[in-house]
Amino acid sequence: MRETDHRNEDLIEPISGMENRLQMRLTPVRPDPEFVDRLRKRLTSPPDTMLEPPTGFFNIFLVLGIVSGSVLALTLVLRLIILILDELGVFHPKDHQEPLAF
Repeated sequence: MRETDHRNEDLIEPISGMENRLQMRLTPVRPDPEFVDRLRKRLTSPPDTMLEPPTGFFNIFLVLGIVSGSVLALTLVLRLIILILDELGVFHPKDHQEPLAF
């Protein structure tokens, strides 16, 4: 027999003796069926979630975000349109050369 097996047996004996003593002294308890049913329902069904209405600060930040995002998007679209029109020569026709400055 190996040394580790001997150590395991030394640990098992006190534990099984403790289990036997606890089993003799403790009596099983029958939980209230109503409690068990309520607990089962709470564990198996999702909890009711209530969302709080947005606060005044949230509304202000929401409006500011929408306005600033809209201004940014409009600015980018207008710059893109101007860039495309400039490349097409709408603002400065390519066949028209500016006079040389002396």
